[in-house]
Amino acid sequence: MTKVRQPLHSDGAVGKMDEETIFSSRHGKTYRKRYAAPSQPNTKRQKETRKTFAWALKYWQKELTNEEREAWRAYARKDKGVDRFTMTPSKPPAHSVFIRAASICKRAGFPPPRKPPKGPSPTFLRFQLTSKGKGIRITWEPRKGGTIEFRWAVTQPWVNPWETLFRVLAYVPADKGEYLVSPLKRAKKYTFFARILAPDGQAGKATAGEISL
Repeated sequence: MTKVRQPLHSDGAVGKMDEETIFSSRHGKTYRKRYAAPSQPNTKRQKETRKTFAWALKYWQKELTNEEREAWRAYARKDKGVDRFTMTPSKPPAHSVFIRAASICKRAGFPPPRKPPKGPSPTFLRFQLTSKGKGIRITWEPRKGGTIEFRWAVTQPWVNPWETLFRVLAYVPADKGEYLVSPLKRAKKYTFFARILAPDGQAGKATAGEISL
């Protein structure tokens, strides 16, 4: 049911108007959109992500001190984000910034950061792709600390070359310097994405590479 604080179609309507239209408010701005029933396939990855978010929020509420939360609030005020509804600059709340950093640390195998990051994000990662027998060897300059997040998309030869079927994730210590991927049968083309995840929750800019077998 729509709650009207001001005239309808103004800034004061929120909620569901009928079976096709809903009103909502975000960061003080009202928007209207067509109602779509949410899809909840509840995949293993979705459940793991929700569990990680819940863990990070509980850590924010129960484990951090008031001084540490205040430091994250000061850091969040400098964070530059983009509202996905209005595509305008926005500043996310401090707990959201912490949850993002803590989630990165958890995936990379580090404890949650009690203090906000200092300085710029990790440097741009450069890596090389070479075919090694029936596999693909990824090599990069070893770095001290941190983890490298790899995503690779597989394009099969019987579909449109630009159509991505799925992506696979892997987390490898940055000081390892090498990672071997075993390709799928009949897979001829791979596109790789990688970025550095630092122990303090920072994430470097993603870099990409492509290789054909």
